[in-house]
Parts: sequence; structure tokens; C-alpha cells
Amino acid sequence: MLERAQGRAVYDELEKAELLAYLHLRPDAFDVVISADTLCYFGALEGVSAAAHRALRSGGLLAFTVEALADDDSADHRLLLHGRYAHSRRYLGALLDRAGFQRHRITGEVLRSEGGLPVHGWLVSASRA
Repeated sequence: MLERAQGRAVYDELEKAELLAYLHLRPDAFDVVISADTLCYFGALEGVSAAAHRALRSGGLLAFTVEALADDDSADHRLLLHGRYAHSRRYLGALLDRAGFQRHRITGEVLRSEGGLPVHGWLVSASRA
């Protein structure tokens, strides 16, 4: 993926690194942190939210997508049969509050199609206070 991205010649910088370590080592470094179709491979997101908060400058924006857990499911997150995690809206809101973000919104979206069926998820955006 990095080779393909480099071939497009549109990125200032490309890095291969573990997400949490990369963010943690860059305090107050970014105006925006975006993660699309990545955090579905994480169950608990406390480490991600803390690392993103640390890496963002004051007023910086965090935006990410995760697959949606059904509203009637009481779990915070659940590993599904396809090997990805789904997260509850309730959990995501509480997570952002605990990490010190000002919540903007959590909206239901169709993230992609898989096997001809829509994959429902959450589009989350929040700013560092």
C-alpha cells in the first residue's frame, strides 16, 4: 500500500509504524488525525483515543470510522465473525468524553459493501478541547 501511495506522488510523507506508538511519540504535532476503515481491527479504543488526543494540537480534529454494533447490544465492542470489531454509539461517546474531546457527532453511515451487502458503521468526529 505504501508503494502504491508513493507512486501517486501526492503525499508529503509516508511512514510505516504501529499506530499508537506513532501518535504517542508526536505530541501536539497534528491539526487533523483521520482513520478510515482501520479501527475496526481494534476492540477497546482507549489507547487510540488517548494517543490521538496527545498528538493533536489544541482545537485539532479527530475523525474515524468503525463498524456499528446494534443499538440493542449492551457490549461496548464485539469481535464479529468476519474478524473485525463493531462498536456501540454509547461506548464511542463515552470514550471521547473520557479522553477529553469535545464531541462533534457520531452518525450512522454505510461504510462499504461486502458480498453485495452494506456494512453499517459510525462516522465519528471530535475536536481536542
